[in-house]
Amino acid sequence: MWLEEDRTSSKTLDAADICRPGPGRSEHPLSRLNPIDYKRFEKFLFYVGCEFVRQKGDHRIYQKANLKRPIVVPAIKDIPVFIILNNLRILGISKEEYILTLENI
Repeated sequence: MWLEEDRTSSKTLDAADICRPGPGRSEHPLSRLNPIDYKRFEKFLFYVGCEFVRQKGDHRIYQKANLKRPIVVPAIKDIPVFIILNNLRILGISKEEYILTLENI
């Protein structure tokens, strides 16, 4: 049984083996996305060429030429990661590009 085989194995893993990026993982140390303030995300949107269009309640709407959908950002302290990822998908920007851009602005 596979469980018993693992228990009898004498091979131990050190932290370098566990933390080493594998297939599909980025080598960038900040590759994990975190929630950010909407003002910082707004700076990112302006940097990539979006413009503010309007606001309805706490939702701020941005547009960019050649996009099928508007970018909608809630005006809250910490924008959840799933909203960031959805907006990156609409913009056609990878997570790595996003992280590098945030470091430069």
